[in-house]
Amino acid sequence: MADSAMWSGADDRYDVPSPEPQTLMRHLIVPTLAMAALAACQTAPKPQSGFLSAYDGLTEQTGTIRASVRERRDDGAAAGIERLFIEPAVLHPGAAEGLDPADVALVLSEVDRQICFELSERFTVLGAADPAAARVRTAVTGVRATGQAGSAASAVAGYFIPGPIGLRAPGTTGGLAVESELVGPDGRQAAALVWARDANVVGTDSPSLSRVGDALQLAEPMGDAVGDAFAPKDRKPRRIAEPDPCRRFGARMQPVGFLAGMATGLYVPELSGTGVPKDADGAIGEELKGRTTMSTFPDGSVVYMAYGADGQFTGRMGDATWSGRYTVADGKLCLRTASESECWPYAERLVPGQEQVVTGPEGQRVVVKLLD
Repeated sequence: MADSAMWSGADDRYDVPSPEPQTLMRHLIVPTLAMAALAACQTAPKPQSGFLSAYDGLTEQTGTIRASVRERRDDGAAAGIERLFIEPAVLHPGAAEGLDPADVALVLSEVDRQICFELSERFTVLGAADPAAARVRTAVTGVRATGQAGSAASAVAGYFIPGPIGLRAPGTTGGLAVESELVGPDGRQAAALVWARDANVVGTDSPSLSRVGDALQLAEPMGDAVGDAFAPKDRKPRRIAEPDPCRRFGARMQPVGFLAGMATGLYVPELSGTGVPKDADGAIGEELKGRTTMSTFPDGSVVYMAYGADGQFTGRMGDATWSGRYTVADGKLCLRTASESECWPYAERLVPGQEQVVTGPEGQRVVVKLLD
């Protein structure tokens, strides 16, 4: 049967116009939405990882639709906390199997970024650990990869079915699971959150060609949950401090990423503010010459490194000092003394005066500031 007869009937007595391709695709695909919607149910709770200092008193939140949320808060203890330091998030063993270290680093950085954004509206966020201040400890306990091929197909389907509600291929959506706690200066847990969510087959979770695209997007509602769980109910949001204490994690607003998503139907991490701020002036490593870095490690220890223009460096931690040579090449900062050497990832320039979170050779997350 000819294509025209298919749409006009068995003969030419009925002059029914052929539908536009978008209309045809909508009729073919929309029935699938109803079937796929069955998969858009609440995320199942994840097992406790053992990262939190205590799990007693965690209560399952029943008002959530898509996320699994268990939380507790000692209102008296939380009300007495004003200043806090956000320790760099860590990856729980086995939480991101099969993912590249660079992708894992992106997820950890985005988790830090979103938690900082929310807590800075309720607390005073410090740039370094302080024994008199509270601490926020966080572990990423699960990262499920996003299916790249399925995301590309979803973007094409989104072209034929315009609107805010998207359709994702079942089995290709990613997920994120996080445990976080607020620990007071006395070492006691003041609040805790166990959170997990998988991207939905039907909804507003955008497909992405990044294997961690869903995990990166889910970090935002996770950050919202941390803020709600840790801050007392009567604590009102406040103006963001100047300078922004969260700047080291990236910009709060990225309209370029939003526009790119509107144009392509895809979430693009590089245009959405993930990762550390960039400074395009000069080659990577040139900013170190003649300057000193201050590195704060998870245990609170602080190391100062002075870099010379001749490739020499001098390190100091307390009364201990050491010296050697340094090189920046192939995305690494390598330090060598007479007896040992180590290399740190260094794919982005440090920005003078701004704190940035970097991943050390042993996977530790370190807050680094390039001093002016």
